[in-house]
Amino acid sequence: MMSLQKLKQQALDNPEVKAEYQLLEAEFRFIDQQLSVPLQVGSAQNTLGENTDSEE
Repeated sequence: MMSLQKLKQQALDNPEVKAEYQLLEAEFRFIDQQLSVPLQVGSAQNTLGENTDSEE
């Protein structure tokens, strides 16, 4: 089975796919940022819980 990274590289070897990917790159970065926010919030909540010795 091909890894996601290898599949992505193979697709980006196609000039038409690469051009479209580059047009959407800013949108991809925005989506990545939005998806990482809950992870950061969860981490902050865990740290707060540890610092206050609260039990869930």
